[in-house]
Amino acid sequence: MRAQERCFILKVSIIIPMYNAEATIERMLQSIQQQTYPCFTVLLIDDGSTDGTKQQCQPFIQKDQRYKYHYQANGGVSSARNYGLSLSRHPYIVFLDSDDKIEPDFLERMLQPFRADDQIDFVACSFDRNDVSHLIDRKKLSAREVISDLIEPDGPMGYSCNKMFKQSIIKEHEIRFDESVHYGEDLLFCITYLLNARKAQYHSEVLFHYIVHGKSKSANLRDTKTLTHIDALEQIISLLETNEVDQLIITKYLMVYYRITLGYLFRHNLKLSNQNLEKFEQVIKKIDYSIIHNRFLEFKILLGKLYIRWHKKIKS
Repeated sequence: MRAQERCFILKVSIIIPMYNAEATIERMLQSIQQQTYPCFTVLLIDDGSTDGTKQQCQPFIQKDQRYKYHYQANGGVSSARNYGLSLSRHPYIVFLDSDDKIEPDFLERMLQPFRADDQIDFVACSFDRNDVSHLIDRKKLSAREVISDLIEPDGPMGYSCNKMFKQSIIKEHEIRFDESVHYGEDLLFCITYLLNARKAQYHSEVLFHYIVHGKSKSANLRDTKTLTHIDALEQIISLLETNEVDQLIITKYLMVYYRITLGYLFRHNLKLSNQNLEKFEQVIKKIDYSIIHNRFLEFKILLGKLYIRWHKKIKS
């Protein structure tokens, strides 16, 4: 296959949402500019920035036609990513954040499994977070196995930025980021995608650098919007049940939902509404206790039951 033909077939859309990113976006764009694989388009989605974000992008836009700048009124990261998806015309999709960076061979390495096996629909790589490496084994597996791995400490995690997706699957199944969810939207997107995918592969090499700083969404866990993580997990559990995913995987996600909900209650002194209390109670009832062999988790479940009993008592 000639290089020009290969470039057309294996072209990548890189979608980057930006909001007041003047201090960080140049670093990300420099890391893209250094890519060993040249067949890509960068969709820079400015989500209503009020600083010099656009000015930082201008040198790249003016010198390289692969960089495309698009502005929208502020709607949040999910809205910006969805706008990017509507603009994408290439077979492969990568989501990056404006404050992170990638290795020079990121695109080349991420595309290798797709070239080798047309059954591969999803690729994830190891990453580091503020210079602390998070390594995953290099292996090939089913897409549904990845769903289980996303919440494992040694898995690829639920981020969208250390992964590569196929445009055809996103388009066929109309997969989008839920704009009402402000925390956990990546995980929800990944699982919706994986339920419609076949095979996946991991790269053990660290190709993505995830940088957390004081202003980032990940650092602001006390923001009340993070409670929408619970909403995302409710949607995920419903999807897993509807698609008849293995009960062990469903139980894992039920336990994540449970731990996050209970954690918010104890750490942030938040009270659940009656509606959310009922949901919390239903989650506890759904947990398959025959799968749990952990005294600490059993103790935490007992705490949840006691909280529900106490909450009902003071409401009556």
